[in-house]
Amino acid sequence: MPGGYYLVEALDDHGRRCEVNLVLREDRPAAAARYDYLAEAVATVDRIMAGQTRRLGDRPDGTPFITVGRSTGIGYRSLGHKTGATFATYWFPEEPFEHDTFRADHELWPVLDELSRLTGEPGYRAFTDAMIDALAGPGFDASSGLLHFSEECDFDVRRAGPHSKRMASDQPRFKPINSGPGSDMHLERFWQRLPRQTHRWLRATYYGLVTNPATMDFNRFCMYGFDDRPRPPSA
Repeated sequence: MPGGYYLVEALDDHGRRCEVNLVLREDRPAAAARYDYLAEAVATVDRIMAGQTRRLGDRPDGTPFITVGRSTGIGYRSLGHKTGATFATYWFPEEPFEHDTFRADHELWPVLDELSRLTGEPGYRAFTDAMIDALAGPGFDASSGLLHFSEECDFDVRRAGPHSKRMASDQPRFKPINSGPGSDMHLERFWQRLPRQTHRWLRATYYGLVTNPATMDFNRFCMYGFDDRPRPPSA
């Protein structure tokens, strides 16, 4: 950009806005610098892997998982259920930053796959494969078959089980992911590595969420722990 005064505005996925004032001084033309974005991306991911890798169950022989803290955001009020002519509302407080990371960072999986493709280094993709393979048992609810990743549930690497994403409720719930870069819930990767578990999980999604098969009415979330063997739609 030419020299001058600039106001840079940024808006993130949570609606937060940031402004930065810049002053650029241009004394003389300069050749555009070549920047190695791939090398910077590799270095960044390597730093994340070095600092945020935790072994499954906190066991010395546990499968390494990349972990992340809970997403933080400002507090907000959400519309709840209707009683007569009145709607109940719920306050969701601002959630504190987690210094001790233990939630499996599945949003980084596509990045690892892409780094292997771009760099020719298979280790990144192999890291993702190992994490998915390790979820064969603890990554799925034993009773229903539902995956322990969802919009309202994280996989707790420390305890090898589900952990609520929300401070408002300690009980993890299943709701298909509808935000962030991993909104497809990595279906292709799960079908590749764990087809039997994935098949059961997708059937259980129907059993747990659909309330009326004829009209496909559905709940926005369901609880883990129901028995999927009778195969009834959600009551």
